[in-house]
Amino acid sequence: ITGNKIKDDPIPPPPNGGRNMKPIIIG
Repeated sequence: ITGNKIKDDPIPPPPNGGRNMKPIIIG
């Protein structure tokens, strides 16, 4: 399941500077 893999894979932090926050994909 790619959806699960993407959620587990590391995602670049948003420009907001949420480095400490968990990466979440919206959309």
